[in-house]
Order: sequence, then structure tokens, then C-alpha cells
Amino acid sequence: MMAGGQRNTYSVIVAWAKIILPVVALGLLSTVFLFSRQIDPEAAIPFAEVDLEARLREQRLSNPNYASTTEDGSALTIVAESASPMVGGDGGTATNIVARLSRTDGTVIDLTSDSGTIRGSESLTLTGNVQIDTSDGYNIRSEEMTSAMNRTDITSPGPVTGTGPFGDLQAGRMHLTVPENQDGILAVFEGGVRLIYNGTSQGSEEQK
Repeated sequence: MMAGGQRNTYSVIVAWAKIILPVVALGLLSTVFLFSRQIDPEAAIPFAEVDLEARLREQRLSNPNYASTTEDGSALTIVAESASPMVGGDGGTATNIVARLSRTDGTVIDLTSDSGTIRGSESLTLTGNVQIDTSDGYNIRSEEMTSAMNRTDITSPGPVTGTGPFGDLQAGRMHLTVPENQDGILAVFEGGVRLIYNGTSQGSEEQK
């Protein structure tokens, strides 16, 4: 009789377990869904989506860099904070540009600007707080300069101010280049040039 009672008790426990365990599992599952509804997965996504969509639409690059060798063997490097391709054209626009031209004779030309436009592999136009520094003593500032990318040739179509080996200067425009078969930089200033000589020479000279 005792063995039969134990079997009956075991059967009752198994029967109740078949009912209780599914109910407990259903309750746990409901709790999981309840908590998942309290967390808004969309809350942290829109910012990332907006930035991603903007980058995909604008095809913007962060910290791009460009390096090449010019026809005369100089090393040209260009880095920027960001760049975007031009719509329907060959080239792109960039912000916070830093360019360096290192010539084979040791002369180094550094250019910086707030923004600029690169047209293929032909020219780099710098705009906004443009500054050019050369290792042989030129420090020139302008609002716009265009530099060839295959040779040493830099032009400012508008007013420039700065200093050179001879002293302080102002001019309506500038053309900086390296003549063929020469090593030194030739800087030509035109348009109401005003020079203030330093050193042994005193005074100023104006040229229209």
C-alpha cells in the first residue's frame, strides 16, 4: 500500500508540474516584453542616422590627404579637416587645408587656409585667411591664392600683405614661381606695391 501511495503522490506532483511550469515560463516571457517596451530604441538612433545620412548624401571625407610628385621632382602633400566632391565636376572642396611643397633643392613652401577647391590634379585654390610661408624668408597673407599641383607656381589675384627677405610689403597681386633651370624662388609683386625695407636700407618705396 505504501508503494502505491508513493506512486500516486509522484503522479500528482508531475501533473501539477506540467501545469505550473508553463505558467511560470509564460509569466517570465511577459516580463521580458514588458521591460523591452519601456526602453525606446529610437531615442539614441536619430543622431547617428542623421550624421550617416548626411555623409552618404554629401560623400564627405574626414581628414583626407593627398600626396604626389611634381614634374620637377618636388614632393607635394595636402591634408584637410574634411572634403566633399564637386557636383558634376572633377575635383572637390575642402576645409582647413594645410599644403606643403618640398623642393629638391631643400626649399619648403607651406600654405594654409580656411577652405579651398581642388580641381583634379591640376590646381588648388585656397580661400579665407590664406597664408604662405617659405623656408627662404617669405611670409605672405591673402584672401585667395591658386597653386599649381604639378609645379611650383602660386598666384594671388588680389591684395597681399606680409614680409620677405627685403622687409614688409603690400601689393595688389602676386606671382610666386621657380624659373626653369633655377633653384631660388622668384616672387613678382604688382599693383600698387609698397615696400618697407628693413636692415641697412631705410624708408619706403611705392610702385604703381
